[in-house]
Amino acid sequence: MHNTPFGDIVDTEDDLQPLVFSMFHDAARAVKLVAAAMRTAVFDPARLEARAGAGWTTLTELADTLARDRGLPFAQAHEVAAALMSARQAGDARDLTAILEAVSAEIVGSPVRFTEAELATILSPRHFVNVRRTPGGPAPEETARAAAASVRALADDQDWWASAKRALEGAEQALATRAAAL
Repeated sequence: MHNTPFGDIVDTEDDLQPLVFSMFHDAARAVKLVAAAMRTAVFDPARLEARAGAGWTTLTELADTLARDRGLPFAQAHEVAAALMSARQAGDARDLTAILEAVSAEIVGSPVRFTEAELATILSPRHFVNVRRTPGGPAPEETARAAAASVRALADDQDWWASAKRALEGAEQALATRAAAL
């Protein structure tokens, strides 16, 4: 509604209310569908983790590690990570550590060295998730914190709803009693 070209905010009622109602209706249906699918879903965590590591999806962690642990400027760290991926995709069959040393020497001026094990850890999906502990991040402790906060918020909302419902029922009963007394 931000850029609605109406002269008065009341003018939006007739045009937008049906669209907003439709949007909430569709969203509720989508949530019900996902909830039904999730009840019967079966996950293969090992397969999901293996697939998460395919296609360079964790490459940004290499750039983040280069910036965080090795002091490279952010843009340069991403350039090194991109060059590593490009070299491998172009058919460079050397170990990733050798490719990393070569591309970093070219971009940074000196080679960045990691062992194969260190590089495998940096590029692993598990490490990618675990290192992201910021609010809203996917690290297990952060998702547990967020889930607990959501459960508390839901309990608070349910308490409010029950209290409001009791208050409305009480008001309705009082109204009926007073109306009957007339």
